Amino acid sequence: AGMRIAFACRLERPKNFTPDFDYPMFLAKDGIGYVCRQSERADLLESDWLGRVWSALYVPKHALEEALSQVLTEPEAGLAKGLLLGGDNYLPQSLKEAFTRVGLSHMIAVSGYNIMLIAQMLLFLGLACGLWRKQALWFALVGIVFFIIMIGLPASAARAGAMAGIVFVALEMGRLARPVRTLIFALGVMLLFNPLLLRYDIGLELSFLATLGILLLMPYYERLAPKNTILKKGGEVLYMTVAVELFVLPIILLSFHTFSLFIIVGNFLVILVPLAMIGSFVSALLFLFIPGAEVIMAWAAFGVLTMITRSVEWLGALGGSTLVVESFSVWHLVLWYVILGVTLLGMKKYFPVKRYAQ
Repeated sequence: AGMRIAFACRLERPKNFTPDFDYPMFLAKDGIGYVCRQSERADLLESDWLGRVWSALYVPKHALEEALSQVLTEPEAGLAKGLLLGGDNYLPQSLKEAFTRVGLSHMIAVSGYNIMLIAQMLLFLGLACGLWRKQALWFALVGIVFFIIMIGLPASAARAGAMAGIVFVALEMGRLARPVRTLIFALGVMLLFNPLLLRYDIGLELSFLATLGILLLMPYYERLAPKNTILKKGGEVLYMTVAVELFVLPIILLSFHTFSLFIIVGNFLVILVPLAMIGSFVSALLFLFIPGAEVIMAWAAFGVLTMITRSVEWLGALGGSTLVVESFSVWHLVLWYVILGVTLLGMKKYFPVKRYAQ
């Protein structure tokens, strides 16, 4: 990161590979208008001040990657890197495909869920270090910003970070932000700078809709939840999975024309994600700052990560785990969201719930 490269090539306008995917506009959302063909040479140049700044920002990421590789074995180390740093490029191809077949590829993407877990860890760390509550909030907010920059500013992380930032600032001011309005405001700010994200960044679309589904439907779970703690937690995961799928399924069917039949079962593994993230993160920190003290925590993290990887591999290996839906169109998508919207309005009218504090 931060390197300057001198090269010569032939510039071309990008072209579509398939008729159902607009590759030129997919690149345009990231400010890319041309692709480079037939490169003749590539020479590394001395970095300027901006490059050195970017390079310095990536130092913690590389240190964390190396620490995780030292304290964990593969593929568990790759999964830990995916959970903490985002992206499935750390996983072997077979495991990556298994996550996709089971419908859990979102688990290893930097989403609002991952960002909020990291924010909670930073908040706890700040309080543990003796910071006052407001100081710990600002510590967590700065940490989130630094984390998002470090991993390359992906759209889903930027949206989640913007929402978390607004909530934290509201908490610092003594107010509880209304999450749905916060989510829409964060999306609006992003689209103000890059309107193409709304149409050509499916990751942002799925992340926004998944978060919206949780915010709109989870308050009703309190009225349905059993008193038993274990049953309540298990039911919460099931309910949350259904809530998310109701909002994201039309986009998935329209874009990929596939649906995982094991999405409900697979999403129970999400319960293990916080344990895996915290265990991996603490193990890496102990390895970096107190070598030798990470052994017990690393074994605990390895056990949780192994449960996730083995379960995903087993579910992904089952035959007929993916359903192909070729006929789903834009009109089906519109009809789905109209019915969903009308249903939500009816629930709000006949089953009112207290959502957020003023």
